[in-house]
Amino acid sequence: MTRATASKSKLRERIRRAFVLTYALVRIPFVLPIDFLDELRFWVRLRGLAAGGAEKAWERLVSLWSNVDTFYGGPVGPSMDRVLEDVVARKFVRAYPDSDRVVCTTLNHSNPYVCAYSIRTLCRLMLQRGLVPKRTDFPESLFARDETIQEQSFCFGSAMRLGDVPTRSINDVAAILKRRAG
Repeated sequence: MTRATASKSKLRERIRRAFVLTYALVRIPFVLPIDFLDELRFWVRLRGLAAGGAEKAWERLVSLWSNVDTFYGGPVGPSMDRVLEDVVARKFVRAYPDSDRVVCTTLNHSNPYVCAYSIRTLCRLMLQRGLVPKRTDFPESLFARDETIQEQSFCFGSAMRLGDVPTRSINDVAAILKRRAG
């Protein structure tokens, strides 16, 4: 076989593979669930957000939370959809269990949503250790903040005062630990 023939053969094989791949991609929506590609994009983005050291990962999370207009307390909707903003916080807690110092840097952030997610993340860090956060774990100025944020948990959405987020998060952690204890 000459070199030119081998080159044409490789080209034909590449074209055939490209055609098969294109045909398969066209057929995928009929075979896979409709939201499969959304789920795939979600996990790819999630992997990048919580990667690196705790400080760099936290900076990326803060920039993500700076652009949101709803504070998600967990899965939402009747189908219990996972929300990227909440899942990355949970992944951060698992990846960096001793990152309290990093999380505390944003407890008084000017953006109320960053502040709310920081509070929730700090409470999850303590929950992971089996500790109930105390009011003294948070800056006192935090309880006086009057900004209103939109919160959504499960199928319910409501407006909430930012100063109430720490108290609510403390109560949630206490209830979870009480259920675990039996």
